[in-house]
Amino acid sequence: MAAKSLVSAKTKAHTRYKNAAGKIIPSVTTIIGGNLGWNKGALIGWSRKMALQGIDPNKERDEAADIGTLAHALIEEHITSTAPHLKVVPAEKELYSPANLGKAETAFLAYLEWEKQNNVDLTDPRVQAEARLVSEWLQYGGTLDLIAPIDGELSLIDFKSTNALYPEHRIQLAAYEWLYEENFSEPIPTHLLQVGKDEGDFHHHQFADLSNELELFRLLARIHQLHKVVK
Repeated sequence: MAAKSLVSAKTKAHTRYKNAAGKIIPSVTTIIGGNLGWNKGALIGWSRKMALQGIDPNKERDEAADIGTLAHALIEEHITSTAPHLKVVPAEKELYSPANLGKAETAFLAYLEWEKQNNVDLTDPRVQAEARLVSEWLQYGGTLDLIAPIDGELSLIDFKSTNALYPEHRIQLAAYEWLYEENFSEPIPTHLLQVGKDEGDFHHHQFADLSNELELFRLLARIHQLHKVVK
């Protein structure tokens, strides 16, 4: 498989999803980000704090997003046995700062350590990386980071390079869990993996019951639909 460009990795967040009728439908992140708003107050406070320290909050946010995008790309290439961007397309390193490249590689090493400690079987034929799925029932799409056996049990794993976990992360994972179950007609255990971009550590979370989070996502999806009608 040919290596993909870092440019495609950088724009992956803007993936478009279409339903069976060919109509463009919203993504999980669009529905949550555009309709929940629980962290807006905290975000305003963080932006003010950054500005008072002489740091451009928009630049800080974009750099964090770049690190996450790069870390995801390195993990995906490892899972699919494609050659790493940073070795195949060295000229494209200019798209990212050396500091961000280094942090992404640190997060990737944290992933490798997690994989080794948790008996993740990437040779299983059911393994999927970046699986793009659509829910015809709720009319949304999403990309699942990894479907693979952990200690012999096929599982859904979502990767985060954030330092903290928020309710939005569980809601997002519940929406991904539903995508899998609707498309494959079977339940699947859900896991969230935090990979540290600074210290190179990892934190593994498994969620036994995301029914409340799924119900909230369904309400958000309905709000998203109604907002387009009354806007």
